[in-house]
Amino acid sequence: MISKLAKERMEMDNKIKAIIAVAVVAVGMIGYTQISKEMNKDPEITGLQAEFVGKVGPGGSLSKNMFKVTGTTEAGKVVQINDFSSKTTTAAENGASCEVNIEAQGQSATVIVDITREPVLEENIGYPNEKSAKVTCYSNGDLEFTGKGDITNFTTFPWSSSTYSHVYIDDSLKIENMDNWFEGNENLVYCDNLPKTLKTMKSTFAGCTAIEKTPDYFQCSNLKIMDYAFSGCSALKEADIIPVNVSSMKYTYADCILLQSPISLDKTSNLTNVSGLYSGCTNLREATTIPDSVIYMNETYKDCINIKEAVKFPKSIEEISAAYAGCTGLLTGATIPESVINFTDCYNGCESLNGKLEINSDSDSFEGVLMGATTNGDKLSISGNCGNLLAIQKNASNSNIVMADPEAASKQNERLNREKESQ
Repeated sequence: MISKLAKERMEMDNKIKAIIAVAVVAVGMIGYTQISKEMNKDPEITGLQAEFVGKVGPGGSLSKNMFKVTGTTEAGKVVQINDFSSKTTTAAENGASCEVNIEAQGQSATVIVDITREPVLEENIGYPNEKSAKVTCYSNGDLEFTGKGDITNFTTFPWSSSTYSHVYIDDSLKIENMDNWFEGNENLVYCDNLPKTLKTMKSTFAGCTAIEKTPDYFQCSNLKIMDYAFSGCSALKEADIIPVNVSSMKYTYADCILLQSPISLDKTSNLTNVSGLYSGCTNLREATTIPDSVIYMNETYKDCINIKEAVKFPKSIEEISAAYAGCTGLLTGATIPESVINFTDCYNGCESLNGKLEINSDSDSFEGVLMGATTNGDKLSISGNCGNLLAIQKNASNSNIVMADPEAASKQNERLNREKESQ
């Protein structure tokens, strides 16, 4: 008969044996798992390649099985890579494709992911061959122009009734006229580079209240007309440099109320008309230098209430009617040159204007030039070779506007009268 003590020892031995058995199995499993991992581990590589082999819609999720990833070993062998990652988990909401960066073993590769979009409008618009170019509007808000050559001119644009927010234009299209193309589209937020062949873009983006940045157009060396191009783009904050051959920029950025910095005109050589260029740009902080080629500056900075200092007028300027009218924050005016033939309302309503102002034009078109100016208690002293200084002071009806040299002003007036009599 087995004693109680012996029985307890047998039970203890059995427990120890069981524990040892479990430990052996566990160690074996760990070893097997480790061996399995080692067997399935990707070989070491020195280069990485990736290809998109799946299908995804705008904003769709991207999974690993949508990519074929291979690596190149040190020996030059191409092997499949299973252990890779990407920070991009979804496709872009807009555009025909997007870039995704794949990473593995410290290597990286960029793959182009084609996005499957559903067309809601397709129309041939090529010229002279109608099928040479096409416009397509997709359900995700993409408007895409593809093909080669020029396109047909329209009185009503085929895409005008479509809903779109992003515009893409094929580089191979040779479009010359984009007047009014997207005018009034309040959903438009993006347009890529404009065609290099473009010549005119009157009101192209006028009233596009959601766009914050202009497309790139500095490369458009043939571009001449930009009248009203971005007029009323109330969200616009940033614009590209103006191309060299632009000649007319009437009201180009008028009422762009969030625009703070003026766009450089330094590269232009043929610019003649900037009337209304920044009219109503209430956030504009400074006036930009105007090229000497400019002749017309009517209402250029009208109602730009945050401009403090007027810039020098171009040497051949002729029209500056209401150039700074309503600029209530303007402190310093610019000399009105002899070449000017119309400066009516030039500084009308510039209530903070003070210091000195020189006027050298004899033009009779001066009505209202200083009407409502210098009304904050400061003084403005006017002088110059203008024969109408006395009349200008009288027209202003403001005791704060004084003559720097009344005698000299009288002599200039006499000179002008003699010249008129001799004509």
